[in-house]
Amino acid sequence: MNFSLVEKTIAWKQFFRDVQEGLGHAYIFISEDEEQLASFLHFATLACFCPTVCCECETCESVADGSHPDVYRKNGDGMKVKDDMEPLLERVEMRPVKADRKVFVIENADKMNPSCQNKLLKTFEEPPPHVTMILGASSESGLLPTIRSRGKKLYPEPLSSRDIIAELTEDGFDEDTATVAAAYSMGNLMRARKFAEGGNYRDQYEQVFEMLMQLKKSGQIAEYVMGPNFAKDKIALTLDFMDVILSDAMKELLQTDARRFTVGRERDLRQVAAGFSAQGIAMSLEAINVAREQLKFNVNAANVANGVLFAMLEARYKWQKKG
Repeated sequence: MNFSLVEKTIAWKQFFRDVQEGLGHAYIFISEDEEQLASFLHFATLACFCPTVCCECETCESVADGSHPDVYRKNGDGMKVKDDMEPLLERVEMRPVKADRKVFVIENADKMNPSCQNKLLKTFEEPPPHVTMILGASSESGLLPTIRSRGKKLYPEPLSSRDIIAELTEDGFDEDTATVAAAYSMGNLMRARKFAEGGNYRDQYEQVFEMLMQLKKSGQIAEYVMGPNFAKDKIALTLDFMDVILSDAMKELLQTDARRFTVGRERDLRQVAAGFSAQGIAMSLEAINVAREQLKFNVNAANVANGVLFAMLEARYKWQKKG
């Protein structure tokens, strides 16, 4: 992930202000996007030693290739107290070798077991003056409350669809695939990349979009249910596409400033929303969540599809848009 995408976020600006004015002792970056989180941890570590984050100097190169003697990285997933945490804490007490500080980075910190987190707590709360500790977590819930309260929490915001499209096309994906992947990912670059690598789902996405624009009467439902997009191996993705499109249609209906993940299709989104009220779209989104739960319990795909489409029509006309 390019640094240009990192440096324009609010989370980075908050961290970089500390780099310029005085680094704190403990930070926690929290993001469900694994690729984004890894990039933030990487560039934050660089910034601790090279305030311009040039990515070209000897210092940046040594941090990047893992040879800098004052950077210590660990993966919290699978860490053990005696084998991993205790050696880490011993290094905390050592003076820096090359720079004026030591930086300790723990990725997947939310996957550390409670024993490791408790062992870390005292040092995380009050490390030596020459130490900065940086944790990366996909979720706050995996961190003990005592750990969460001791560090400065930073939340990198989801990427825009246009930024994700640019990243994917730069990496060799065609623009159509990148556009669908960006919408599907809802701002999560790792999710978009995995989706793009999994295959070209452009036709399915377009067919779901067309269905949502055209669905007006119960007589249409049987044809859609029997179509390929609600087959057992495709229905889960169809529900995901419906979720993204209806969520953006809600934003278009309400004319909010909230970010759309569907790029350049405002007119189509307005057609999807036509006749709906905000309550109706909200009920439709809830019906999609119910359908997902039914799939988990192995309810027949055709029955799930039938139920969600009827629920959408009911929501549309029960909460009819006025005017």
